[in-house]
Amino acid sequence: MPNGSLDQHLFGRSGGKQQQPTQINRWDTRYNMVKDIATGLHYVHHEYEPRVLHRDIKANKIMIDSAFQGRLGDFGLACVVTEGKNSYTDIGAPGTLGFGAPEYVHSGKATTKSDIFAFGVLILEIVTGKVAVDAQFCHVTDWVWRLHKEGRLLDAIDHPLLTTEFDASDAKRLLLLGLACSNPNPSDRPTMVEAVQIITKSAPPPDVPLEKPRFVWPPEGLSLSPDYSTKLSSSGSSLTVGIEMTAGHGSPGNGGNSLHHRPITPMAGPSQELFSIYHTACRVVNER
Repeated sequence: MPNGSLDQHLFGRSGGKQQQPTQINRWDTRYNMVKDIATGLHYVHHEYEPRVLHRDIKANKIMIDSAFQGRLGDFGLACVVTEGKNSYTDIGAPGTLGFGAPEYVHSGKATTKSDIFAFGVLILEIVTGKVAVDAQFCHVTDWVWRLHKEGRLLDAIDHPLLTTEFDASDAKRLLLLGLACSNPNPSDRPTMVEAVQIITKSAPPPDVPLEKPRFVWPPEGLSLSPDYSTKLSSSGSSLTVGIEMTAGHGSPGNGGNSLHHRPITPMAGPSQELFSIYHTACRVVNER
């Protein structure tokens, strides 16, 4: 593509060299960029047959054409979902730190909702001009959610945009959509049909809780079928989920047993080290 990829313009880097400012510093350009990406993702999720899951949505996968329109590209990790299914399971969760939906990281099961999580993180990057994972705030979703709780959501907007023809209501719309899409729980995320309606203003902005929801595993109502709940092999890039049966606390008719959630425990290997480094960084930042 003649204008490279979105990350080169958004973060001003190309091969380690600083680039000159581009039209990405205009608010209308960024809003339209989100719309372009949403259109592409809507197509592969709801229009193209068979359905395609991208599995690696992020700024350097968005190609910019000569008209400065965004094109969803690099389908190297994409997978086709065969008829009658709505997910793809892999050992481990390929992708990029900061863009992986919690349920995808823990199960290796990719769905349209895991793509939507990454799309939500990308929206927040586009509006804030900040990378997904940064030493200053650990993760952009946590930072934006904190501002939302404090009633300062618009403080998240990238400063160069404030000097252009800027629309605060549109910015709030995208920030709320970014948070809704990156909700830790997949059942609470919008579909791409709903996301496109919000972006095109045929639907109101989503209602987003002031507190970031806690991730619940397994998802409520999920049937723990073998293909979903099997413990992933300790290949060095996977996680295991702990489920325990507790007697005497279940609802009537289930034999007095109920499922209780236990903390997710990383298995040995590189993924454990990576998550350990990530959470240590979060703790250090939060203690400052």
